[in-house]
Amino acid sequence: MAVGPNDLVTLAQAYAWLQVLPGSDDTNLQFAISAYSQLIADWCSRTFVVSTFSEVYDGHDNARMMIRNYPIISVASLAINDLAVNPATSTFGPGYTFKNRSVDLMGGAIFYRGLSNVAITYTAGLNPIPIDLQMACLEWMKVAYNENRDRDPNVVSQRAGDTEQKYQAGGSVTILPGEAAAMPASVYAVLSQYRNTLPV
Repeated sequence: MAVGPNDLVTLAQAYAWLQVLPGSDDTNLQFAISAYSQLIADWCSRTFVVSTFSEVYDGHDNARMMIRNYPIISVASLAINDLAVNPATSTFGPGYTFKNRSVDLMGGAIFYRGLSNVAITYTAGLNPIPIDLQMACLEWMKVAYNENRDRDPNVVSQRAGDTEQKYQAGGSVTILPGEAAAMPASVYAVLSQYRNTLPV
């Protein structure tokens, strides 16, 4: 099975983390890597692997626009109302600059209000993938891989402070105040730091 475009870990890492004989289950483990990497991307509402995106946004008469995927590495093109905007060549513009997850217009310009009137092509992502994010992916896979084999079937839930972990078919569910996340508590603790919670 081919490596997925959003994979956070490698097949070799999965074999080592799961303590499974290398080469004994390539197809299933690669499928799991791609599936859990995509689950993480979906839950965090962002793509972590360095990729190029072409997206459209609504203008809101502001000089700053927040972008869905970050950190931004480069911007290939930007257009407002079908008019191209060039990169700023000085601190005061005109043109655009970018940082981490925002694109800013200089020289008093704004992203004029409109529906899907801002088009941008940019590259963003993390390289390398942070270790804690890799471990979260591996741990989520490991829990699902070993859960039915290792867990006492009579144990239906575990609680630690405000966090309760319930067990059900297809994986554990971490229950926190106001939210249910279908993942182990240790994974939730990591992914919540990377989750994109800003509306864009």
